[in-house]
Amino acid sequence: MLAVHPNPAVNTVTVDINATVAEQATWKLTDMAGKTLMQRTVLLTRGKNTLQIQVTQLPAGTYYLKLAGNNISQSAKLQKL
Repeated sequence: MLAVHPNPAVNTVTVDINATVAEQATWKLTDMAGKTLMQRTVLLTRGKNTLQIQVTQLPAGTYYLKLAGNNISQSAKLQKL
């Protein structure tokens, strides 16, 4: 499960990830056209994981956050004010 808050966001979003197993995963923030704006690799532990993403530099609009690993594939829509 992937939850993004606050949504809409102004400066920083918090991403809560519930992982079924410990693994390496990659999150990617894309615009509506599919262009990758940010991408990071993270190590997830089994259970709840929390990430902070700075979105201050992004223009207002709609974005997609995608998280992918061997055992996880989740996405969420994000509004930037």
